[in-house]
Amino acid sequence: MPFKGGKTKAGYAVVRRDPWSFIGLYKTKEKAARVAAEFGTDYEVHWGEHEEGTDNFVWTSDNKPTA
Repeated sequence: MPFKGGKTKAGYAVVRRDPWSFIGLYKTKEKAARVAAEFGTDYEVHWGEHEEGTDNFVWTSDNKPTA
């Protein structure tokens, strides 16, 4: 991932692209989907890495890698 320094954590995030908003990181896609639904149709769920203590999140896909 492109983060330099700082601690990162992988998971399913709830985000809005424009304007950028990072809601949170969740262990399961199902939980993230429930949270996204509470925030509205502008919010999406993506699998990726979050830089702790920031709103930085980089996603690689919508699903957790299997390998």
